[in-house]
Amino acid sequence: MNALNKKEVSEIKKQFTLANAGLARICGCYVNYEKAIISTSKTAFLSLSESTEFKYLEIFKKTLSGGIGKCLFDVGYKAEKDSLLYRMKETALQDKEVVDAFYQYVIEHYQYSEDYYILLAHGLYDIPGGEDVYEYLICSICPVNLSKAELAYKNGNMEERVRDRIMQAPMNGFLYPAFNERKMDVHHALYFAKKDMQASLVENLFQGDVPVDLKQQQEAFRKSLPEEMSFESVQELQQELNELGFDENAELDVNTLNKVLQRVGNYKTNEECQLPKIKTKNLAGKVKVETDTAVITAETDCLETKVIDGRKYILVPAEGQVTINKIPVRFEA
Repeated sequence: MNALNKKEVSEIKKQFTLANAGLARICGCYVNYEKAIISTSKTAFLSLSESTEFKYLEIFKKTLSGGIGKCLFDVGYKAEKDSLLYRMKETALQDKEVVDAFYQYVIEHYQYSEDYYILLAHGLYDIPGGEDVYEYLICSICPVNLSKAELAYKNGNMEERVRDRIMQAPMNGFLYPAFNERKMDVHHALYFAKKDMQASLVENLFQGDVPVDLKQQQEAFRKSLPEEMSFESVQELQQELNELGFDENAELDVNTLNKVLQRVGNYKTNEECQLPKIKTKNLAGKVKVETDTAVITAETDCLETKVIDGRKYILVPAEGQVTINKIPVRFEA
């Protein structure tokens, strides 16, 4: 099957609303900074209050956010009858021994020095246009932080408020099986990483290769370029990347990059650097120009260079509304 695309992610994400939610069961495990389990829970989703359902659904939606190749990654999975995630799906989170084994697996491989909460749910989605039903697990791993120390009104006085432990937005998670080509794909999962990939968890849980995160993609791209390029060539390079980035599934490989570099200035890639699979759209966008005295972020085609009285300048057109420190300014004739 082909890799998950933006449209399919959006289709599943839309199921996490009060009107569409097909969640049957929700489980949780609170883990403290010493990697000890404080508590576990298992609840029928529809037994929750509507406001609580909404909050859980918002967390799960955030686990499907951030863009493919940026925060969302397609990972392979060796699905066998005795594999952990497959058993969790088949038993619909009703087998306590299997769910507890999953908690222990996460605790062993998840590298985090503070409290966190493992949130699991089992759901069904009747795929429109056919008789297929997509059965899935969604997992969100969320930091748990103490609320701020504050004074609150109580019994006629301002008193110190009891500090609560608040579940934050997810840092990691996954959807299994993946929803590829609008079908259930038990051999893949959609993995979410907001910042830290948690390589040990990915490698051991899915038994596959660890995806290259956005920062690693960008660093590998920069290392693959020549040590120095002309200003105009970098502009043209960025413009070509922007054009390639219109295709959300396009990937940049060494051959493609060499062709682009040849066109923009007869350059070639650094042969010592290996280029991993990079979503071209992750390299598209504005350019950031840094000098000893200024930092400029702008569309690449609006910058130009000029020598004035022997000094080199990078010029930006002052068109439309111009502000400095958010203060509107005008230019004297």
